[in-house]
Amino acid sequence: MTKKELVFLTAERASVDKELVEKVLNAILNETKKAITSGKSVFIRGFGTLEPVIRKEKTGQDIRRGNSVVIPAHAVPRFRACPSFKDEVKEGATIRANEF
Repeated sequence: MTKKELVFLTAERASVDKELVEKVLNAILNETKKAITSGKSVFIRGFGTLEPVIRKEKTGQDIRRGNSVVIPAHAVPRFRACPSFKDEVKEGATIRANEF
């Protein structure tokens, strides 16, 4: 699903103008990005947690030159789904698998 589709479906379901939904969604996404880039995590009950995680420095291979390179430690965003969301996904996958 794309952002455009999400905005359209949310606007339809909530009987709200698409432009308003898009503004709200953009505000939520921007605040989430700001929080994660500043080292904070964002918890959404019933959905999950978005948080920054530091990956350790490691040695990798430059396949073009054939030598080792050091990949420095860096932060990456991580999403952890809450247990109830995981169960919903698992149940949905089970239902779809049994339809065939």
